[in-house]
Amino acid sequence: MRFRVGKTRNFEANLLELEDHSERHEATTRFDRLLEDLATRLLPLLEETPGVGAPFRAEHLHSPEALFVLERMMRKLKGHELRQVVSGPFL
Repeated sequence: MRFRVGKTRNFEANLLELEDHSERHEATTRFDRLLEDLATRLLPLLEETPGVGAPFRAEHLHSPEALFVLERMMRKLKGHELRQVVSGPFL
């Protein structure tokens, strides 16, 4: 069974910001590799196994703005779990 994986406006905005940053610093190849990894590895993985990754932990969120956004997201999830996946050389 495949699951539908969506993207948020915030995710799209972050991608645009990363793209702008990569263009300013002549790192478009890295950005292109990120997009390729998303399309060919990460999105298919999430569609097949939506429970991949660790449960999102909010202990590192301290600003009122971040906590407000998190609360809104949790309401929209209606009891579903919010998970995070770290990809690349960040492990």
